[in-house]
Amino acid sequence: MHYSTDEMCNYCEVFLSYDSSLTVTYLIPVTPEFRSEAYYIPTVGSIGLGINGIPIKGDPPSVTTAEAGIGGTGSGNIPALDHCGGHADPAGYYHWHFIPQSINTVFDAPEYNFTNLYGISCTNTYIEYEDHAAFAGLAKDGFPIYAAYDLIDGANTLPADVATTDECNGHTHATEEFPDGAYHYHALETGAPTVPVCLMGSYVDRNDFTVQ
Repeated sequence: MHYSTDEMCNYCEVFLSYDSSLTVTYLIPVTPEFRSEAYYIPTVGSIGLGINGIPIKGDPPSVTTAEAGIGGTGSGNIPALDHCGGHADPAGYYHWHFIPQSINTVFDAPEYNFTNLYGISCTNTYIEYEDHAAFAGLAKDGFPIYAAYDLIDGANTLPADVATTDECNGHTHATEEFPDGAYHYHALETGAPTVPVCLMGSYVDRNDFTVQ
């Protein structure tokens, strides 16, 4: 699976340039298999890709704990994120640190209240930003990633109220896309970033994510 950076319609622009000549390639299992134990995503580790092919990455490096050489001296070295939780990587490709379909639930959370205070929200017309139960992408282990909620009888429902969630905020039940039932991850409802913190499936150990 691959995309070219000149095909990225599903993002919000910030004043960071990306290289339109790059091709990002993922190697993702067609038939997911569970690991013996969860794999926790390291800082800026690869998680998977959005439904449109945009890479999804783990936590950005902390401005207080990042090592010198990763982008500066160890402080103040995170490029600005746009309102849908993405930015351009130093290598030139755009990627997300949030599941954008659920970032507005974070902005609206009482501990942030960014929408009311600053008018900040993800309003990109190409993202199902109003669908907080959307099928949002695939993890690199092949399991689906959904937004923060499950859609049950037409209502957004917390995943834990549908079926028990594990340490990676994943669980198994039927969805619209997988009516026979499938294990899947959910974005965090109000945590920042909203991406899953770990993966339960096996993935390609080397070169699962390449940029050319």
